[in-house]
Amino acid sequence: MKPHMKQYIHKLLGIPEQCAHYLNCAKWGSVSRARYFFTASSTVVTPLPSPSPFDDGWSPTLVIEPESSDHLKTRPLPPWLRPRRVTDRGSVVQSPLAYHPKNLLYDISYFGTHSDFQVALTQNLPLLFPKLPFKNFLPEFLWSDWDHLVAWGATFDSTMTPAIVTAVSNLQDFFDNPFIYTPFRLPTLQEKAIDSELSDLISLTIAEANPPIRTLHNIIGNFFKPSAVCAALGGTDNIRNYVFLEVSNRVNGLP
Repeated sequence: MKPHMKQYIHKLLGIPEQCAHYLNCAKWGSVSRARYFFTASSTVVTPLPSPSPFDDGWSPTLVIEPESSDHLKTRPLPPWLRPRRVTDRGSVVQSPLAYHPKNLLYDISYFGTHSDFQVALTQNLPLLFPKLPFKNFLPEFLWSDWDHLVAWGATFDSTMTPAIVTAVSNLQDFFDNPFIYTPFRLPTLQEKAIDSELSDLISLTIAEANPPIRTLHNIIGNFFKPSAVCAALGGTDNIRNYVFLEVSNRVNGLP
């Protein structure tokens, strides 16, 4: 958000500067999701770190963290965004950012141990993904798509061209094949729902409406993480006090 946009919101809604909070869910979760929250609270109560939402034995890449015991920490994945399209084979295509090797999940057992996974990452620096013969796991007809994806870079400044969307669409059809194993993959819908704190909602939606899989990914792509909303409102105690005070004031005829 540009500074002038933020200032406009403050003036339009009459919200003081100290009641605007910029929160990134990566501080306590596994996925980056940065939002401005304009609230009635001047305090933020950051949640405790949440456990990994990914299946046992699978991990995102790692980045240097001087304060960590082994000087490494899990690299947050990019935000869950709405799907780009559905292929002719029915595969739901995610944002191209999700397909770059620095944003995939890796099977630790393929490398041996977690320490071996760390070594594979350090051997490939300054790239942000492990040293791995990726093309050995891909059919030859996808090699050019893979090369195009890696060269694209997958930064937030990268342009979403039709060519890159086509490349990741071809890769998604391959990743969707349940009979093919690769030591690298995208997160599943279930893993995305866990990190988004929307597992119950997704399960209920499937049970009651059974919508297309793209719709379920869209729900996650449009969400505000509940713990982030709670944090921006000053935590559960602050919310409870505010609600009870409002109810008490109304009962007593106060404004």
